[in-house]
Amino acid sequence: MEYTQEQLKTAYKNLPPDLQDAIFNVESAQVIQIIGKNNNLTAEQIGSLAEEIALIMLGLNHPTEFIPNLSHHLNIDKEAAKKIAQEVNDQLFSKVRHSLKKIYHLEETSQIKTEIIKEIEKEEPKITDILQNLKAPTEEGVSRAPMQESEHSNSDARYPQGDPYREPI
Repeated sequence: MEYTQEQLKTAYKNLPPDLQDAIFNVESAQVIQIIGKNNNLTAEQIGSLAEEIALIMLGLNHPTEFIPNLSHHLNIDKEAAKKIAQEVNDQLFSKVRHSLKKIYHLEETSQIKTEIIKEIEKEEPKITDILQNLKAPTEEGVSRAPMQESEHSNSDARYPQGDPYREPI
């Protein structure tokens, strides 16, 4: 979706100061450059990535649209988009999470990370599914070392009167 200059200015003016700073912060630009280079993005793709991040921070695109938008606008597969989204979330969005919650009217207990990563979790198998598919070891598959009598006997040569640390019954 294309936005006019007036829509962008209005959205920017309504942001909390930390989000305003994060959008035009030199550190943010450097992080975006590094993420882009680490993921073998072209200069044009890095520019599109910066745009998508800015639209999230401006409150114009919802975080649930982030991965599909990255995939579409960067012309990359969903797996690569998920990886990039995770890096952006960890390195940029985490610093302004509280303000992002406010502009998206998310409950205080929810996390913007959850919103962004929902797409990832939809396609990845749940850990409970993986654990259920694992077979429990059978009795015949388990080998046990035989217990030695001296390890667990009630009478020990060191304590002829009995264990001094055990209370009498």
